[in-house]
Amino acid sequence: MPHADIVRLGGRFPNRSRTVIHGGLVWTLATSGTKEQDFGVQMRDALRELGAELERAGTDQSRILTVDVYLTDMALKPVMDAIWTEWVAAGDPPRRMTIETALDGPDLVELVCLAALPGR
Repeated sequence: MPHADIVRLGGRFPNRSRTVIHGGLVWTLATSGTKEQDFGVQMRDALRELGAELERAGTDQSRILTVDVYLTDMALKPVMDAIWTEWVAAGDPPRRMTIETALDGPDLVELVCLAALPGR
């Protein structure tokens, strides 16, 4: 049952939303569209996807509050940190944590994000 105060933006799967907007907040996630087994390529692409999803929701990376980064191997964290540092809004870093876990198929990284909408 839809609710007027909750906006759900679909993704690739009909049984889940890619992004949910409610009360001035945006919950979203991103994985890489490329399944190339080069972690740097996947990380950069996942960040590009995250930026696009935030834009689709009406916000941007400077308004990110928190990101949980899921990696298949914690040994990838130094590369992730370097790529993240290039991408994150300078002087406005969100809270971020990194977790090692199994991911679906060839995915090496998944980003789960909470961001604020601009004040209206």
